[in-house]
Amino acid sequence: MNATIGVVLTNILDDDISNLLSQIQNDLFLLGSDLSNQNLNDLKNRVSLEMVEKLEEEIDRFESELPPITNFILPGGDVAAAQIHQVRTIVRRAETLVVKLSDKDEINSNCIKYLNRLSDLMFVLGRLINKRKSIKDIIWNPQKDKL
Repeated sequence: MNATIGVVLTNILDDDISNLLSQIQNDLFLLGSDLSNQNLNDLKNRVSLEMVEKLEEEIDRFESELPPITNFILPGGDVAAAQIHQVRTIVRRAETLVVKLSDKDEINSNCIKYLNRLSDLMFVLGRLINKRKSIKDIIWNPQKDKL
């Protein structure tokens, strides 16, 4: 996830997006640290509800630039947008694995919340990157090219 965000950063020119992605890369190290921490009472747990709320604020801020979504969309468009959608799928997979981990071990529950909001943010950023580059979302057409 973190490495793929690094690849995305090589294709992003917008400072607001690149600064946010850089912060997220740092946050992911904290998340990894929390997941390796076995003692919930230990003050080493760092992923906070404030970090989750920050992602929610960013989602709202960037979503305000976008038209309402009325269809499912396919990943693609600009290279960076497609890469962001790839990050989104990696985040969803990680979220699923962390939920499974939480069934076996006690973990910082903010890690799950953070990953959930992060995947939503990646979806919004994928759409935003395309919009800023005047590339239309690729609308899913269930009737197209049926096998």
